Amino acid sequence: MKNRKLTTLVGPRPPRTLSEVMVPRSDYRELRVALVNPPQTYPLHLNKEYQSYMPVGLAMLGAVLQRMGVQVKIIDCLAVRHWQVNEPNVTFGMSPEQLEKELREFAPHIVGVTNPFTSFIEDALRTARLIKQLDPGIQVILGGVEPSLEPGNRALLERNPALDVLVRGEGEVTLCDLIAHYDPTTRSFRDLADVAGILFRGPQGPHSTVRRPFIADLDELPLPAYELLDLEQTYANPFYARNRMRARGARCIPIHTSRGCPYACVFCSVHSQVGKPNRRHSPAYVVRHLQHVMERHGVRHVHFEDDNLTLHGPRAHELFDAITPLGISWDTPNGLRADTITAELARKMARAGARSVTIAVESGDQQVLDEIVQKNLRLEDVVSAVQHLRDADIPTLAFFIIGFPGEGELQIKRTLEFARRLALDYDTLNLLFVATPLPGTPLERECREQGYFVQPMNNETLLSAIRLNQAPLIATPTFTKSDLFLWARSSLDIPELHTTGEHIPFFLSAAPSAMRMMKRFLSLDETRDWRVPVSYWHAPHNNPPQVLQRHDIAA
Repeated sequence: MKNRKLTTLVGPRPPRTLSEVMVPRSDYRELRVALVNPPQTYPLHLNKEYQSYMPVGLAMLGAVLQRMGVQVKIIDCLAVRHWQVNEPNVTFGMSPEQLEKELREFAPHIVGVTNPFTSFIEDALRTARLIKQLDPGIQVILGGVEPSLEPGNRALLERNPALDVLVRGEGEVTLCDLIAHYDPTTRSFRDLADVAGILFRGPQGPHSTVRRPFIADLDELPLPAYELLDLEQTYANPFYARNRMRARGARCIPIHTSRGCPYACVFCSVHSQVGKPNRRHSPAYVVRHLQHVMERHGVRHVHFEDDNLTLHGPRAHELFDAITPLGISWDTPNGLRADTITAELARKMARAGARSVTIAVESGDQQVLDEIVQKNLRLEDVVSAVQHLRDADIPTLAFFIIGFPGEGELQIKRTLEFARRLALDYDTLNLLFVATPLPGTPLERECREQGYFVQPMNNETLLSAIRLNQAPLIATPTFTKSDLFLWARSSLDIPELHTTGEHIPFFLSAAPSAMRMMKRFLSLDETRDWRVPVSYWHAPHNNPPQVLQRHDIAA
């Protein structure tokens, strides 16, 4: 790879705030930074779970780097419709040969690799190794979930010489700060101890710098640099958002209007990346963002990816009032807190284009919610929320989780009964997951301390663990995964319910009103008949299906 000459970066000690780091400097103009969204590897029997997504986080990083005057290229491996079967796995996304070609042509000095999901850390590490093999002088930065988790990130850096720096938490300010510490003469970073929010190799081994404060005013951020993404290729890829519910035929895009969650659910891993303080874009910023993607990119449907879109009541009302005139449709795939939804807010959501709303219920047993999940949510508020949403004619998806350590059979059956009640009485559509100890969560710490792991945590076991009919990752003294399957089947396999799904049970009432909600949820023609596929409960459990052939992957 060419080593193009750069002007030496000189100046005062690098700034630390967002408004300061985005100030353009002439000595950044020849600096080239590539941002890579790696391929993803799935167990072959779970290949139909794969869907590509739009790396809006990289587009935001690209935008702040552009403000600095840096040359930026985003290589979104998942935008490419390609897969390679290496039994027992299949890897989706750009081939190593194509990725190498893209990197050679751009000749970056720095490459940022994202690791947005724990399950795919090995794909990120393979990408880092490919980059270093191509040119050992390229500085490789890894950001996302695993780099943010302590103390595991130390071992991650120690075991992987292809990684030069790990970014902990939010990346915008930290990446800009790193740019200011790059020395093109030595092709390396200097004075990294002065950069907050990173882990790097020091003389005595991995060195962790002080935590960087989270961005207080999100409106300081520019709009994501969507022009750095190949959106035409993304939208042409049949894998793009294929398991997401959206307006049929409409271009959709994921958007975050806030960051941070003040709650402490034991299974959730978001705090390591976005923290507990809830910070929000102003409605004016959100409207400007939506108008931009509508006018420039033809977007008509939005996935509001916030962890707590409606957390702040006055802002939620103001936001939905502001976006109503835009005429978009939207959903909330990560789920809302039920205790934030009032009758008035539900009506405003309907007027603002809500195609569906997801409620994160988790458990139907109040003691489990309080003492095990630590959700700080009352079940009566859940009932009120689904009632308000049904009255507003908004299809409602409810998330449930069973299998927490400390749960007993009676408590699990109460959750199943509560889920059944919501489906039959309020026409909710429901998904049933198994509690999975993600790295860095209180749930993971408990499972390790109690010796509940029955398999090592890796790509396949993590992806399988959350699914009721797949092999377990943990086992507790009170139940096995087979018990969970049998209890769920006993409660939900009834004539009044339709239950389907290859790996995750998806169930709803068989009543015509629920069928109508389902058709709207899936953007199906409401005048046509709809039949649920073969019941989930009739499929084998705790055993992966037969290995699929190559042609099945594109189905």
